[in-house]
Amino acid sequence: MRLALVLVVAGCATDAPLADEDYDRVALSLGSSLGGEQALLADVAAIARGGSLVREGTSYRVICHTDGAEVACGPHATTARARVSTADRLELPAFAIATERGAELELSLAPARIDGTLTSRYASTTDATSFTLDYTAQLAGVTLDAPGGRVDYAIELDDRPIAGTLELADLATLALDARHYTIELATGRVSGP
Repeated sequence: MRLALVLVVAGCATDAPLADEDYDRVALSLGSSLGGEQALLADVAAIARGGSLVREGTSYRVICHTDGAEVACGPHATTARARVSTADRLELPAFAIATERGAELELSLAPARIDGTLTSRYASTTDATSFTLDYTAQLAGVTLDAPGGRVDYAIELDDRPIAGTLELADLATLALDARHYTIELATGRVSGP
């Protein structure tokens, strides 16, 4: 999925003003990355509930609490703090992609509700183009069992800023500056503006 994502968005010029196509590419990129971000959040919640998980290229540090005291993660934990980092790289003769993601999260576990910060960086190069998409996402009241909550984005597309807001639901609403899109969370499909 990440490979397809970068192929869609490659080729933006860093000194040009943002065009409609740039916003569309960012919306497609965010829609494509939501599945990975949802999986990351679900992984953290599973670890906090006592599960164990190993994913190549991913580091998890989860500390659980009950009534403010640190406890072993499991069914008695009521809150957790998590730090997560991931990195992937693909290099081919005429194409390279690198992705990095990090998160600092606060979880309430019954039911799972997540607040915190997620950072992401996608970079790709081909023989003819390069592309970089960086963003910081502020999560507020994000729920996993039934999609809900809000994500505020500070985005840079090839060093050009974009403000974004995502209202989570089965059919989420994404606003990028003055443009509005919908994203089907189950598939990552983006529609609009």
